[in-house]
This record gives sequence, structure tokens and C-alpha cells, in this order.
Amino acid sequence: MKKLNNYFLMALLVSVIGFLGACGSDDDTTPPDDLAQQTQRLAKTWAPGAITFEGAPAEGFDGFVLTFNANGTYTATNGSPVFQGSGSWEFPNSNLNVVELSNGRVLNITQLNDSNLNFDTTVGGTNARTTGTDGDYTFQLNVQ
Repeated sequence: MKKLNNYFLMALLVSVIGFLGACGSDDDTTPPDDLAQQTQRLAKTWAPGAITFEGAPAEGFDGFVLTFNANGTYTATNGSPVFQGSGSWEFPNSNLNVVELSNGRVLNITQLNDSNLNFDTTVGGTNARTTGTDGDYTFQLNVQ
């Protein structure tokens, strides 16, 4: 009789666990992974709130607009010397706080949410040194 009670309790326990497992959410959608979420936040058109060069307000970015697309491309208007007109971008090695552009420029993200994109980058090279644009830039951008 004791064995019969044990089998009954075991069967009851298995049935309850099976029932609870079947009563999950009817929503078959899963939230996007971190990479998809970060891409979604980045893939917008951004306009400057503030841009600094070596800690002082940067000049030459009048009308600057930067658009990141979810397909890994970007376009920039009036972004020289930091940005060429267009190219591709990626999160290198799945590092979601770094964006690497096709021209080798690295953007170190300090803030990214649905309305703000802040990043630091360094411009260097022969042309940058001769034009006085060699140094550190900080971009504080707002969604347009």
C-alpha cells in the first residue's frame, strides 16, 4: 500500500509539473538579443547637441547630420574630418560600446539610448596634422 501511495504521489507530481509547463505564455515572441537592441538604438538620424575638439567647441560641423542604418551602413553630412560621406559600420567583436567605421575610425560610445548618442573618437594622420584637426573629439548627439 505504501508503494502504491508513492507511485500515486509521483504520478501526481509529474502531472502537475507537466500542466504548469504547458500553461506558459501564449506569446511566442522573444525579446531581441543585446546586439539587436543596441543596433535598434543606434539606427537613427542624429544631429549635434554639442561637439568638442580637444575640450573646446569644435568648428566646421554646421549642418552636421549622421545616420546609422540597421543594415550596417551610415551616411554623414558635413562631418569632415571625422566622417567621410558614407560607409559601413559594425560593433567589432560584438563590443556594444564601440562602433568601427569602414575607414577605420573607432567611436567609443559613452551613452546610447533612444534619444541620445554620445561618443569619443580620435582623428590622426598626416592630413589631420597639417590641417590642425588631429586630436580628440567628443560628440553629444540627439535623435533628429
